Amino acid sequence: MRFIDQNGDHRIDDEDRVMLGNATPKYFGGFYTHFRYKGFSLDAEFTYSKGNKAYNATRRFLESGSTVGNQSMNMVNRWNLEGQQTDVPRVQWGDPLGNSDFSSRWIEDASYLTMKSITLSYQFNRKILSFVRSGTFYETAENLWTEHKYLGLTTELAY
Repeated sequence: MRFIDQNGDHRIDDEDRVMLGNATPKYFGGFYTHFRYKGFSLDAEFTYSKGNKAYNATRRFLESGSTVGNQSMNMVNRWNLEGQQTDVPRVQWGDPLGNSDFSSRWIEDASYLTMKSITLSYQFNRKILSFVRSGTFYETAENLWTEHKYLGLTTELAY
């Protein structure tokens, strides 16, 4: 890991901290669509956010390499040999070089597009049984699909 001496005083300390992004998205919202054909209907609801960053504390914990606790599979890619190309630093007990310190390594793009729900329904207006003359059959599924680059569990964060 490389920390940059932002103020040029030849020391890496609190004076070198910079803003790494904003958790508030530039824009966010949702949209809904409805298709109908004869007695069938298809409804879908989507939500999205764009332009926000998130701190991935879970990843920081699972990729610190400074304890004997569980680590993520990404730690297999850690630096081992001179000249090796990797984005995971060398592992040392107790992390004396500060590789797991708070840095831009743990800040990720939290933009996403999610299909919140989809419903397929069929509405009938004819007698099926002696006591059923009309009604609707439907099936709903929620959170079927999410497109994102965030490596954590969810991109739908509280803003």
